Amino acid sequence: MKERKTELSVMNVFFCLLVIFIHTTSAPVAQLMKTSWQSAAVFIPWKLVSFVVYGFLFIGGVRFALHPSELGIKGTLRFYRKKLFRILIPYIIWVVVYYLWLIIYMDYSFSFGKLLEFFVTGTAASHLYFIVIILQFFILAPLFRRLRPERAAAVLPILLLITFICEASLPELLGKITPALKYNFLGYGEFRNDRAFTSYLFYWAAGVYTGFAYDKVREKIAKNRIPITVFWAVAACAELFFQYRLFAYGVMYSDWTGFYSPLHHLFICASILAAFTWALKLKDAPLFRTNFFTLFDRCSFSVYLAHLLVMRTFDYYAEMWWDLSVLPSYLLRMAVTFTVTVACCMAVAFFSGKIRKKLSENKSKKVKKVIDT
Repeated sequence: MKERKTELSVMNVFFCLLVIFIHTTSAPVAQLMKTSWQSAAVFIPWKLVSFVVYGFLFIGGVRFALHPSELGIKGTLRFYRKKLFRILIPYIIWVVVYYLWLIIYMDYSFSFGKLLEFFVTGTAASHLYFIVIILQFFILAPLFRRLRPERAAAVLPILLLITFICEASLPELLGKITPALKYNFLGYGEFRNDRAFTSYLFYWAAGVYTGFAYDKVREKIAKNRIPITVFWAVAACAELFFQYRLFAYGVMYSDWTGFYSPLHHLFICASILAAFTWALKLKDAPLFRTNFFTLFDRCSFSVYLAHLLVMRTFDYYAEMWWDLSVLPSYLLRMAVTFTVTVACCMAVAFFSGKIRKKLSENKSKKVKKVIDT
């Protein structure tokens, strides 16, 4: 039985809730007058949680290192088989679901070409791009298994530099090779850099290295909770200062342009570290030892996949039935999306678990009966 790292589950559930918050909050961020206090009140927390996709990738890297696949071809094939059933097949099903939603509610016409495009690009719904990214890292699993813990100090800065370069310039670099790579990538239009693993390479690798030396890293982080929190607060203030000025007033300080990307990634690293250190602090709280929390953690991937379907459907009927102002609509949208998505996914996980347990018990009884006879 694999040891359950409660702190990783705490981070996983927290990040899952933040993703729902980000998507439900996108409407008032876009609709409110940008210089109003109401806009600032929703923009600030919305921007502060913008690190969450990188956080998911960090957790994925940690778990990959903590529970590596067995060596050899058979071990690698078992790893891919597990990801096929746990990640790829659910992703394919939900791409079809979101495409059907577009056909029913948005009058899209069906075509296999468009469905294939949705599979490859993750554009059937805005959050599916994360699955496209994580699948790329799983495909490259044999490569990441070759990383060595003792080389982390040398390798991570190089990977961070590669991440910076690829995030900023990969489409242009591909265009230098041939314009077709940039403007007609695999026949699906312009290359989407936010769906390329190279834009997130550092965070996955940092997670892998953390997993390799997990106990040592966990101890080090737990001892530096206050400095890490202060580091996060400073990085968050810098992030908000530049991002809010740009968002509300369109002000970009030309002398600081070259620092925007490094400052943003500094904020992301600080946020992941802060989330990790406080998850370690809170992991022994009674809530995180309940069956409710364990069930939520187990179905969090389903919550991630399903929540935009609930939100989109609410938006469709709310616009049809009610004439609400921005903030009441936002609060109702958030309440419905959180409640319906979490309740439905937890119910499905609970009853499917009961069914699997019953089937397993029946199978055991049949085997015992055969042995006894």
